[in-house]
Amino acid sequence: MSAPRELRSIGLNIFITHFETFALLRDRKSIARFCVENGISNESGAAIRASYMEKVLKDNDLLRECLTYIRERGRNTAQTEKAARILEQLDG
Repeated sequence: MSAPRELRSIGLNIFITHFETFALLRDRKSIARFCVENGISNESGAAIRASYMEKVLKDNDLLRECLTYIRERGRNTAQTEKAARILEQLDG
């Protein structure tokens, strides 16, 4: 199983580390601004990440696919546990 393209473009670590913030911001402009202001990306990279993150947040199947990938293939326990928690909340 390879990572979804959107997850690869956002960056696995950035996706899971900032998931809650991105989920609260939800729109492309706010997510891009957050990325630039917090030194995550320059303006070009932030626009790309924000576009893909907005797409993931609007598509529950894609969101589950990204979180499942992290849960199963995350690099550390904190990432995999966080992905599992978010998936549980979605199933809530």
